[in-house]
Amino acid sequence: MSPSKVVAQISRIHEGAHRLILRELEVRGVEGVVPSHGDILHHLFVEDRLPMTELAGRIGRTKATVTTLVDKLESRGFVARERDGGDGRVCRVRLTERGQALRPAFEEVSEALNRRLLDGFREEEVRALEGMLDRLRANLREE
Repeated sequence: MSPSKVVAQISRIHEGAHRLILRELEVRGVEGVVPSHGDILHHLFVEDRLPMTELAGRIGRTKATVTTLVDKLESRGFVARERDGGDGRVCRVRLTERGQALRPAFEEVSEALNRRLLDGFREEEVRALEGMLDRLRANLREE
């Protein structure tokens, strides 16, 4: 593949993954969640009650973008905001009961995506691919 096609291929892979995620969520009856919510939900599944600024840092998005995504998740009843008891300036995001109920579906969707995406790859090929993708991402980091 020529270097000029790398970004186009990555874009097509992203679009295909997006479609697959939406389809898998629909099959599981999950409504009101889109792939852009996935990073936020994933981090809250791992560690609930994260400060907004920390959440933004973990997913590599601006605080404004995270605020918009959290607004949508909150309006749909998946997360709630609360003030930190020790520091009233800090706004934390936590999963609601409805949000916690998404975890099994998200794990299944993630497994389905990885199974489909990596079908036919040997373990060493996956490790090599991960390394190359890490290098591409590092090349785009702002200093």
